[in-house]
Amino acid sequence: MSLTVFLLVLLSAVFHASWNFILRKVTGNIVVLWLSLWASSLVALPFTLLFLPEEISTYTTADFFFVLLSGIIHWIYFSLLASAYRYGEISTIYPIARGSGIALTCIFATLFLQEQISPAGLIGIVLIISGIGITSGKGILIGDNRRALMLALGVGVSICGYSVVDKGAVATLPPLLFLTLLYLLSAILMTPQILRNYYHQLSEQLRMHWQYALAVGIGSAGAYLIILDAYTLGPVSYIVAMREFAIVIGVLLGAVFLKERVTTRKWIGVLIIVAGLVFIRIGS
Repeated sequence: MSLTVFLLVLLSAVFHASWNFILRKVTGNIVVLWLSLWASSLVALPFTLLFLPEEISTYTTADFFFVLLSGIIHWIYFSLLASAYRYGEISTIYPIARGSGIALTCIFATLFLQEQISPAGLIGIVLIISGIGITSGKGILIGDNRRALMLALGVGVSICGYSVVDKGAVATLPPLLFLTLLYLLSAILMTPQILRNYYHQLSEQLRMHWQYALAVGIGSAGAYLIILDAYTLGPVSYIVAMREFAIVIGVLLGAVFLKERVTTRKWIGVLIIVAGLVFIRIGS
């Protein structure tokens, strides 16, 4: 993996942790998340049309099947993530969701994408997963934490799903076109649920939280566009693992701005995650 890809993924991690922090700040407000999907789609659409590839007419139905599949998985991912943040802190939910996503993606990428992982890279992935386990802390199986755990693990499964699908998608589709279509599809799929359950709240939510929705939309789309570009340049198992530098940022944001309690155990976990990133850089 080149230094360029390494730095791109770390930049994406900053964006990713930032929009998750904002979403947690509004307690996983699913209306805000839905508005953010429309915002990111509408912001990206003019640029997508401006840079529309000339060979778009040559793309097949199979190419756009990736968009449909990824859009459905992202819809599930965003819905689960919003629910998880209603019950758990970012310093707990974020590590569990991302860590389980790493482990599953690594397995799938090795089995189905024939990616080869070096010994140092494998050590790095194991360190990151271990660090995430330590960072998650004790007491996760108690009360609302148990529900938060199940939702976070569901997020992890969806992360694995869209990571593998999207790696295949950007082999044929331009990242910007793919991103715009999948976010637009995710927003459309979520719309019936929002209208059914939150129709009378929409104007109030838009008035109160439009800044949050715009920030989440731009942050999530920007972070993932960087990752889609990185997928065209490097192995998905390393890239997904390296994105977990966002956990370090997420824990810091939770501690500083949301006054979440960060124990010595969590700080040790954070240091182990950083060590894992170093091994991945050495091994790739």
